Amino acid sequence: MKTFEVPYNFQPDFITRFKEHPQLCEAIECVYLPAWHEDAETARQDTNLVYEYPKTYQDWKSHVLRLKDEGMNPCILIQKCKDTFNVVEKYYEFGVRKFIINDDEAGRKLKEIHGNDIELILSITRVLSFEELCNEANDFSMYHHIVLFFYFNRHFDLIKQLPKKYKYSIIVNEHCFYNCKLHDEHWYMKFKDNNDFEVKDIQMKLKCHACQLRTNEYAVDQDAYTTYIDPHALGLIDDYIYCYKLVDRRMPTEIILYEVKRYAYHDNYYNVDDEKVKEQQMLLGGMEDAIINTI
Repeated sequence: MKTFEVPYNFQPDFITRFKEHPQLCEAIECVYLPAWHEDAETARQDTNLVYEYPKTYQDWKSHVLRLKDEGMNPCILIQKCKDTFNVVEKYYEFGVRKFIINDDEAGRKLKEIHGNDIELILSITRVLSFEELCNEANDFSMYHHIVLFFYFNRHFDLIKQLPKKYKYSIIVNEHCFYNCKLHDEHWYMKFKDNNDFEVKDIQMKLKCHACQLRTNEYAVDQDAYTTYIDPHALGLIDDYIYCYKLVDRRMPTEIILYEVKRYAYHDNYYNVDDEKVKEQQMLLGGMEDAIINTI
């Protein structure tokens, strides 16, 4: 069974519900959550629109410690930060060992100090292209694995050609446009309250190619352009992907649990002759002539 990076929604029932499924817990690579909001900015830092975000640093820390105590391997997202090194060090002091960051210099220094006692993941917000990952002049060895940008969700042929010296993760249950140019604007969208969020969210969707496709029932080949990967198709890249990443931490626990189940057990019914797999293989492997460096 493959492992999965699972989003944490700060709901009181999250740990309890997952603990009811011990076999499923074995498939959890880590449970990721945003850094304390005063320490760093993270993509989609609007969890509090759905569930109440901790009001104090101590409340936030208690969530992290409970995940740690329950063996759920908390991983902290630190994607935009003026001082990534010191924020990681602060969390490291109370037992966190896994971090998603976007700072090579800080990552290199942290690995020199802590070695294998710390695990760093390169965030998708780095938006690395195929050429950048293959360029020998670039060094990503400080990262345990790299979260691939959405472009690779529609180019399985390129995943198979990535350097074997690195390990990779990929987001499978998102419906973004595979070659999105609005990623930073969407990830770090600012808003004052729920009403402001709803207005800006609608404005963003009007600009998003994937959102337009999903709302148009007459659109042709919708799945060919969105980043969603059906569980049936994971077998096509299992040998090339270290683990899979699931979103969205704004969802209720039952939905997150359902998504983990749906993907974690994909190898139990994966069949190379399955029509869904044939369809996905055609979509995911049929863009060899596309321009790679358009990200």
